[in-house]
Amino acid sequence: MMHDFADDADSFSSSVDTQPLFAQFDQAQQSNHHQLRKRISNCAKQYFPILCWFPSYSFNKDFPKDCLAGFTVGVMCVPQALSYATVAGLPPVHGL
Repeated sequence: MMHDFADDADSFSSSVDTQPLFAQFDQAQQSNHHQLRKRISNCAKQYFPILCWFPSYSFNKDFPKDCLAGFTVGVMCVPQALSYATVAGLPPVHGL
């Protein structure tokens, strides 16, 4: 009578539960990736503040007002800068 080793291997592999070991490793790896992503995100937000407020920016509500504010600043500041350069005795282009 020959012994079938394939049956032993199947019964051995089904009796050994390797899932918890891999699950713990996978969970730890996901936790490390989550922490790394969070640190990169915080660092990026520190250097690029637009990443904090842009997701909640309302184009319909805020964009027209921002355009008006930019136009107003441009209309007021450019002539003022040219005037200050002239008062200082410099060519007006240096006021820009």
